[in-house]
Amino acid sequence: MLVLISVDYVSILSIEHFLVPVIRPNTVRLRMPVWVTDFQFLDERNRCLVVTGHHQIRLYDPQASARRPVQEIDFEQCPIMSLALLHSSNNERFLVGNTQGEMAQFDIKHLSSIVHKYRGVIGSIRSIDTHPTLPLIASASIDQYVRIHDADTHRQVSK
Repeated sequence: MLVLISVDYVSILSIEHFLVPVIRPNTVRLRMPVWVTDFQFLDERNRCLVVTGHHQIRLYDPQASARRPVQEIDFEQCPIMSLALLHSSNNERFLVGNTQGEMAQFDIKHLSSIVHKYRGVIGSIRSIDTHPTLPLIASASIDQYVRIHDADTHRQVSK
């Protein structure tokens, strides 16, 4: 069972406890454990994005009646290791990176389609972060390089 705890840093008094059950059995009747590799809270409603080692991107909403993901998609066929919100888009878009070196940008409202797929990364992406005010994306991969991309033009700025 996955436990997500949300803390409102403005007033530490509000703490929400959100339990996510193990997803129902797959087609072979095996229970797939939730293998969370990264997650981010989206907004004041405490919605959160979760990426898994089973190449899934899940959007959870604790205000929904069911405790299952509100939306769920698969990205490629490799474990997703990192997730970052794109601050220059008012947290409307996010980035994911997997173990094959593929980094993609998604829109939260249209989760099923990729906005852009970034090039130039070799090796497993271990971390992605964005600048709080500028449209810059930094990604660190296992090939020992940190790459800087421009979020607007989608070009690699620096290596």
